[in-house]
Amino acid sequence: MANIIRTSDILAICLILSDYNLDADMAEVIENVEVYQKENDCFLGTGPEDFRNAFFWLAYNAGLIGFSNYDEFPEIMKNVSLRELVRPLLSTRELHCNDEGEYWEGKYSFLDSQNDSKDNWFYDFNNPVDTQYEYRIRDFFKVPENLTNHSVMTFLREHNDGKRILSVCMNRR
Repeated sequence: MANIIRTSDILAICLILSDYNLDADMAEVIENVEVYQKENDCFLGTGPEDFRNAFFWLAYNAGLIGFSNYDEFPEIMKNVSLRELVRPLLSTRELHCNDEGEYWEGKYSFLDSQNDSKDNWFYDFNNPVDTQYEYRIRDFFKVPENLTNHSVMTFLREHNDGKRILSVCMNRR
């Protein structure tokens, strides 16, 4: 079964499970999510490897790795911080996972006004789209002065319920 997760929720999950540490290396972030998945018998996407594979494709699309680097991906991600992937992550709208793979959908430019509507988003009755929040999180992360662990934690706690995001975005096995 296909699964679609908004990139703003994926970023929130990464931050929540990494104690809001923007400087956590991506190998650690991926491991934190995989440990959470195992401990809670759940996964993000359609299977337990989707999260790791999605970040491989995000790093590939951002030019951080090549296609032939898949085997070295975990080692390479030790040198890439979550902070470095915030912009590439929020430059997309959603992560699509299905039996054939993972891909990032939708394009955003942080400099544009981002005229978008609910009609452009996948509708999930468990997690309805708040387009104003989608603009706010992108606006927040485009300002370098906002990018402290404390300000990010404050922003996300003000706008999100971490437990709800984890329960809505993670599928039970």
